[in-house]
Amino acid sequence: MKSPTTLLLVAAALGLAKADADPTPPPLTHLLTASVIAGTTITIGPEAGGTRVALPIAGGTFTGPRLNGTFLPVGVDAGLMTADGQFYPDGTSVLQTSDGANIIFRGSGYQTGDNIYGAVTFQTGAEQYAWLNTVVAVSSAVLSADGSGSGIALNIFTVGDGNT
Repeated sequence: MKSPTTLLLVAAALGLAKADADPTPPPLTHLLTASVIAGTTITIGPEAGGTRVALPIAGGTFTGPRLNGTFLPVGVDAGLMTADGQFYPDGTSVLQTSDGANIIFRGSGYQTGDNIYGAVTFQTGAEQYAWLNTVVAVSSAVLSADGSGSGIALNIFTVGDGNT
């Protein structure tokens, strides 16, 4: 005969399996929309998996419900371009809000077709934006429609209810 503890564990496991079979995705809350200006691409060279390229961040602007400002002309996207043309961005830049706060912005991800998707983190010492230090964020981006490669349209969303 099985013990009551064993039966409870089996019942709990079956309940968890059912709950995981149809998970509810977390909500996304719009954080900001940006227009990023990139400099001329610099080829760093071949490495395992592809060619490393550096795309300097020359500036840009961002707007959102809780913060607005500019991309300072510092930072780089040192992404990897694979032999099949797939791009894996890996960038760091500095945002400056309209009230003068500086925020480090880091993003990495992958390109599929014309779209670039990624994960984003922020770091700041500005008290009014300290909530950014703990957000989980995702991004979607496309290169400029004019084909120059010098502009990036970027949207960032926080994962969760946005009450961080």
